[in-house]
Amino acid sequence: YITTNAQAACSWERLAGTPGGHSVIVAETDRSGQVVVDILASDGAFRSVDCGVWEVYEPPDGPPATTIEDGDWVVGDHIEPATYSSQSATGCGWTHASGFEHTAQEVIAAVPPQARGNEVFTVALAAGQRFTTTSCSTWTKVG
Repeated sequence: YITTNAQAACSWERLAGTPGGHSVIVAETDRSGQVVVDILASDGAFRSVDCGVWEVYEPPDGPPATTIEDGDWVVGDHIEPATYSSQSATGCGWTHASGFEHTAQEVIAAVPPQARGNEVFTVALAAGQRFTTTSCSTWTKVG
């Protein structure tokens, strides 16, 4: 599923069971912009706040971009498979993952959001992967 207009306070949860008698499978908070998440048939429920309207994911028309802003991105659909670089900014954090369930098992590499100095990040992204970025400078294709 995808939402493209999440507010800065967007939070969502994939739940086992139903609300009131559930346990959280995975949750994310303080998201904004575009968010993409696989909701599995085995999930008991899905709950979100301030995330806008969720729709079934369909690949976008047109060529993939060569720059990346805040949000979740499908490599090969939204952005070209390539190597990208970004200058860090206050609160910059990112996750490079193999899928869209947002579980720890999918994480290939991650840098948590935090204050940091003048650091340059570089990541090589392949088709079908997820790239999530928050509060970083624009990521640009470098190779």
